Amino acid sequence: MKKVLSLTLALVMLLTSFSAVTAVSAKEQTPQVTAVETQIEKAAQFIINNTYDMNSLSYPDYWLLLSSGVDMSAYKDDYFARLKANLDKNDGKIIIEGTEWYQNESGGWESYSYSYEDISVYAAVIMTLQDYYEEDHENNPSSTDFYGYDITVPFESFDLSKITNPYSYRLAIEASIREGNNEYADTLVKDMILRFYTLGKGLDNWGYSCDNAGHFLTSLGVFSDCFGDKYKKYSDDAEKVIKSYTRENGAICDEQYAPDVNANSTALAMMGFAAMGDYDNAYWYYDKLISGFYNAETGAFLAPNYDTGVLEDNVTATKDALRALGYYKNNLANCHTWEQEVIKPATCTQAGLVKLTCKACGATKTELIDPSHSLDYVAAKAASPVATGNKAYYSCSACGKAFKDAGATQETTVEAETIAKTAKYANTLTVKGKTATFKAKSLKKKAQTIDVKKALAVSKAQGKVTYAKKSGNKKITVNKKTGKITVKKGLKKGTYKVYVKVTAAGNAYYKASAKTVKVTIKVK
Repeated sequence: MKKVLSLTLALVMLLTSFSAVTAVSAKEQTPQVTAVETQIEKAAQFIINNTYDMNSLSYPDYWLLLSSGVDMSAYKDDYFARLKANLDKNDGKIIIEGTEWYQNESGGWESYSYSYEDISVYAAVIMTLQDYYEEDHENNPSSTDFYGYDITVPFESFDLSKITNPYSYRLAIEASIREGNNEYADTLVKDMILRFYTLGKGLDNWGYSCDNAGHFLTSLGVFSDCFGDKYKKYSDDAEKVIKSYTRENGAICDEQYAPDVNANSTALAMMGFAAMGDYDNAYWYYDKLISGFYNAETGAFLAPNYDTGVLEDNVTATKDALRALGYYKNNLANCHTWEQEVIKPATCTQAGLVKLTCKACGATKTELIDPSHSLDYVAAKAASPVATGNKAYYSCSACGKAFKDAGATQETTVEAETIAKTAKYANTLTVKGKTATFKAKSLKKKAQTIDVKKALAVSKAQGKVTYAKKSGNKKITVNKKTGKITVKKGLKKGTYKVYVKVTAAGNAYYKASAKTVKVTIKVK
């Protein structure tokens, strides 16, 4: 009787097949960003040095390296030729050749080949061509007109019932959002959850594991910037699943087949939290990944030798780490996570002083603490079981100053002259993207910057507003504080899509809120 490969080996093969890193946007550099950039560069180079034939890279692996910032120009022409030949041969579809190994009755290993179509391959190709086209659309074909083929057609009409590896959804969702097709991204998320996700267990891909949950959480993280907390029940659940596989020094894959802490699982856990914007958890796994499994000399990440069990440089572990580092840098590595030490407490009339230390990079700064009133709640009417429209006030016990309650006009329960604090309101932030036009002639000489009002209509924001570029051409940047958009020198004529995340921090009465919108940049 033939015996199939063990689940562990099958899982390793699957992990090798699907790779993606969100394109890194231009951001202010911090010590940690610099360190992560170096780790990304060295890990990518290790993969290149240990790839037998760079001209036969899988389409997802090609995208992994390209989106990591590697100069792939030496392989571009061959990539285009190989892709065109595949489309020509298969009537406009991309067909992949796979190999399956099995153990025969005598104990030896044999293999057979098969052909298949994968939605993640289309996604990787679309994003690769999009990057090349945005960089130089005069000399590079686009995904909608690749030598006469529109690759978005088989991608958006893909028979989802043929998806057998749920890791494929992550790239497909990312490509959909980059193309501005949020409706299709939503369809993909729903299909992934319906067919492969079980609450309390996670994503089913040859069983349940930390690695599977990391891929699932990353898929939702890519999606959440456009749709907020729509699937929060599932993202919260996936985070708990990942935590259940977390140990003191990293993450394990699963209890039965891979019960030891390892680089792959630690990296994929980090990737999920990074994509969700959870910096504290992402940093925890990042710290364990680098301290426990990184070879700074070679740029590789370590995995046990199959025969000896000794940790050594490993290409598969390095690919998982590379894609995780990409999400980490793109979404979080420019953020500080501050631990504070109060040097001088604030009073209701005088500001205080606090020292902030970033636990990620060690940066320090001091900030003033606004005067802080010690507030008690006082009812404006006598107590009653339920008072509709009853007004309540904050009253400072130190200075006696009164402040109107945010929920004064809501129905309020009053007991013993005390009113329970009303929950904060949803932020009233509204954001709309605009179309901004630049002159190609001017961009030949120098970079051009426009005011945020010419690119975004932001109104009714409660609290401090900040901006972040989520995706788009690398020559277009967004100022985090002012929202001003800069187009760097040399961007050629064309129309470019940039997705910008606008965040309102909220205040004492309103919750924080964030919205991601598309800004169209036209260079004429």
